Amino acid sequence: MASFHWALLLTREGRFVQTLYLLTAKSQKRGGSAALTEAMGLASLRMAYLPEDYPPQWREMVWLAGKAAFYASLIPHQFDRAQDYEDKLLLHYDQAPNVHYFRGTMFGFQKKREAAEKGYRQELRVSPQHAPAMAELARFALEEGRPAEALSLARRAADLEPKDPVAHHVLGQALFADGQVQESARELETARQLAPDSASIRWELRTVYRKLGRTKDAEHEMAAFVTLNEKEKAGILLPPQELQELMHEKQPGQEK
Repeated sequence: MASFHWALLLTREGRFVQTLYLLTAKSQKRGGSAALTEAMGLASLRMAYLPEDYPPQWREMVWLAGKAAFYASLIPHQFDRAQDYEDKLLLHYDQAPNVHYFRGTMFGFQKKREAAEKGYRQELRVSPQHAPAMAELARFALEEGRPAEALSLARRAADLEPKDPVAHHVLGQALFADGQVQESARELETARQLAPDSASIRWELRTVYRKLGRTKDAEHEMAAFVTLNEKEKAGILLPPQELQELMHEKQPGQEK
C-alpha cells in the first residue's frame, strides 16, 4: 500500500509519468481495482489531484482513461480492450484537456508514430498552450531531421512550463542538434536540476560535455547515468531523501 499512496502523492505533485510507472507495476502484479483505475485515470489525464479531491463531474472521464491505461499496462498488453475505453473517452470528452494527449501517448506506447503525432497535434487544437504535447512533437521533429521545428516547439514548451524537466531536456537536445552546444548544456543542466533522478538527462549531458571537452564532467554524468539506469530498471524512481520528503508532506487542508 505504501507504493500506492506514494503514487497518489506523485500525481498531486504533477509527476504523472513516475506515477504511471509505479501503478503499472502494481497492475501487473495485483490486477485491477476501482482505486487503481481511478489513480491511473488521474495520472493519465494529468490531473494533479488526490482521488477524494477532484470534481465529481470528471469521474466518468477519469474512469474511462484509467481502464484504458490499465489494459494497456498488462503483460501481455490488451490494446484492443484499451482502445474500447479510449474510443468511449473520445466520444464523450473529445474537447476536454489532455484527452487527445493521452491518446497520443497510448499510440506512442504501441509504436504507432503517425497516430501518436496526430493525437498530440489534436491536443494543441483543443489546448493551444499544451507544453507536453509540444515537447513530444519536438521529439518527433528531431528524430525526423527537422531541428528548426523541434527548436521552436521546445522553446515554447520550456517558456510555458519552466519547471518541466521534459521541456528543458528536449530543448537541450534541439539546441545540440542545431549546433548550439553551450546553450544545450545550460538547458540540460536545468533539466538535471529539476529531475536529478533522470538517467536519460544524464546521458545527454555526458554527450554535450564530451563535445565541449569537459572530460571530468562527462565522466561524472556517465557514472550518474549508470547508477540511475540501474535504479530505474529496479523500479526505484526517486532518491530515498525525496521519497521521504514526499511521504511526510502534509496533505491538503492540514495545518502547515
